[in-house]
Amino acid sequence: MRQLIIALVVVALISTGCLVSPSAAGTAASGSKYDATQDARIVALEGIILGPNGLQTLYGAMNNKIAGISDIPSTVVKVSSLETRMATVESKVAIGGSGGGVSQATVDALSARIKTLEDWKATAGSGGSSGPDLANGVLDSDGDIQLILERSEEEEVWVDDNVNQTFRLSVKNNGTSSRYFRINCDFDCEESVAITSATLTPDYSGSGVATPTAIGVSTVTSIPFLVTSTGSSNKIYIGKSREESMFLTLKIDYAGSIAGKRWTWDFSIREVN
Repeated sequence: MRQLIIALVVVALISTGCLVSPSAAGTAASGSKYDATQDARIVALEGIILGPNGLQTLYGAMNNKIAGISDIPSTVVKVSSLETRMATVESKVAIGGSGGGVSQATVDALSARIKTLEDWKATAGSGGSSGPDLANGVLDSDGDIQLILERSEEEEVWVDDNVNQTFRLSVKNNGTSSRYFRINCDFDCEESVAITSATLTPDYSGSGVATPTAIGVSTVTSIPFLVTSTGSSNKIYIGKSREESMFLTLKIDYAGSIAGKRWTWDFSIREVN
């Protein structure tokens, strides 16, 4: 009896349609409007991530650039080293402070010396110098006349007893007419020295010049000479646009047993009308 009742219940259920069978195609029922919205959003996100200019492409390009910077640690070390070296240099050149830099007093003293030299250069005029000009060898000039050192000499020269010391010069006339000139020569010793005599013998290719009067027995620290012509006018001639050689030979006869002394020389030229 119980089996008969169960069979009747099953037949009743099938006949009333309580169970829904799947469709013939075997697919689920159509999605809702909400599902369609979600699908559209998923497609948009896939484009942002996987598109030709998407996040994945940008990430790959950035990763390649980072990989190309292959020596970042070494670069950091070099920059740190440069910073340390720069700090050391700054401490050395800094004015004042505790880094061992140059003091303000030193800077001021150097500035004062430079200013003194600039003032001297501006007011020196056409006087002689103790050595050649490094640019063109001109010892002195006056008007159109220049006195040039043809062969280099030290500012101080050692003059042995009774041994000739020759200076090779040239006189240049840059003017368009002939000129006249004189030459002043001065020799300064490092200390007082006794001499028997001192002579200066000039040799000028342009014309005759007079030998200055010799210095006799005396104790000197300076020996001056004036080089002029052999005539009565006391001036030496040079033609226009000419350059003539001149040799000046100094000879000192020291008194006693002096073997030699060191002398500073100075030559200057004066144009004479």
